[in-house]
Amino acid sequence: MQLNEYIKQEIEKQMSLSQAAKKIEVSASTLTRLCGGQSSLTPEMAAKLEALGLCYKQLFEMQKNENIEKVDKILNG
Repeated sequence: MQLNEYIKQEIEKQMSLSQAAKKIEVSASTLTRLCGGQSSLTPEMAAKLEALGLCYKQLFEMQKNENIEKVDKILNG
């Protein structure tokens, strides 16, 4: 599962994306872009997602692994 899909799934277990956006004080469009894969996870957003029960270390580990996979594809065709 991709990071953005994981974030969306975990949030939607608890509340809607718009409710989550309000709770962590970001715009709904910002959270929607993250969950849709149109924006990357930043340290600031990871810290905010902690308030929703997501572990920032796990999120960045997932992001790291995705980045490694992308580089491997570039290098290995």
